[in-house]
Amino acid sequence: ATYFLEEAFHENINYSTVELLMWKPPQSVSALQVEDQCVVAFGKANIFLTKTNRDWKSKYVVIGGIAADPWVISVYNNKSDYEKALSDMKEEKKVSVKFKSWSLIGADLLTPIPQTVQYMGQSRRRLWHYIIVSTMDGEAIKIGHDHEIGLEPILEGVKMAMKYTETYKGF
Repeated sequence: ATYFLEEAFHENINYSTVELLMWKPPQSVSALQVEDQCVVAFGKANIFLTKTNRDWKSKYVVIGGIAADPWVISVYNNKSDYEKALSDMKEEKKVSVKFKSWSLIGADLLTPIPQTVQYMGQSRRRLWHYIIVSTMDGEAIKIGHDHEIGLEPILEGVKMAMKYTETYKGF
């Protein structure tokens, strides 16, 4: 839709007409993107947590977005690696950073409500909130955050992506 704001500027001759262009994507275009810095652990069919936090790695988690389909969850080392991957894609170059991604098609959210685990930190116990997603290939992706509010966008993104895969007619 195109909007003209002419009347607002007719009274003052110092301003010219401003034209605002807005575009609302159709329903067929998915704009889902959720991202946050979390701790992640993944492995083949291992849905159990370890006794120590050694297996958890700090990663930048992205669900959907312009670098992937809306049903894909990707993990990068950090946000700058994600931005570098976007830059490489924009320039149509091979992506120069390492990342791991999984399809959420046929995946199960094993913990629809975030669970908690305590690990011994530097002289005190740290409480982590986590979710577990099991992919169709049987791989378990554990995503955690030290604040439940930091995990909520990721959880909602996973739920939206999984809901999207139920109605997607492209395969």
